[in-house]
Amino acid sequence: MKKIVVFGLIVLLIGCARLKTKDYNPPVFVQMTDEYLDTFIGKDISAAQKTFGYKYTINQIDETRKAYIWEMDRQMGTLLTANKTVHCNWTLITDPNGKILDSQRIGYCPAAIKLH
Repeated sequence: MKKIVVFGLIVLLIGCARLKTKDYNPPVFVQMTDEYLDTFIGKDISAAQKTFGYKYTINQIDETRKAYIWEMDRQMGTLLTANKTVHCNWTLITDPNGKILDSQRIGYCPAAIKLH
């Protein structure tokens, strides 16, 4: 009986070891700064979509440029002050081919945000 239990545990551990890190991506935290956003300039918009997610707004600037806008709201407050909503928006401007030309950050963004 002990051999069966030990064999079962070994099979279970081997199975767990195989599943351990195959599809797991730990959360990534980045500093939301102008310098970080500028690292996307020259890349395809799909790189930003994979990084920031697909919940954004698109504004057509003119015939050739689009603005992709991500918005983040968070609650801030201390023991001495009431909670208030703080906004952080970042925008990436693309050319007709989807290449990022420029970036802009507006509002009070947290020192670090968790990416997908």
